[in-house]
Amino acid sequence: MAPTISVIPSMHKLPSDIVFTSAVKAIQQRKGSRGGYARMERGRGWQTAVTPDLSDFLADLDMFYLGTANAEG
Repeated sequence: MAPTISVIPSMHKLPSDIVFTSAVKAIQQRKGSRGGYARMERGRGWQTAVTPDLSDFLADLDMFYLGTANAEG
């Protein structure tokens, strides 16, 4: 069975809040891309479950990407 994210932590209202911190959103606003992301957030937003297609795709990869973040962005 594919893992899913059933609950977004209470400090985050949208799945994109995990990706785009306040600092990132401020940069997006300055550079003019925030409106597009905000429209997406008001619409369908981002998928929060690992689908069978995604699981199959990830299983075939032979590399990884390491990213880090902290509460301050």
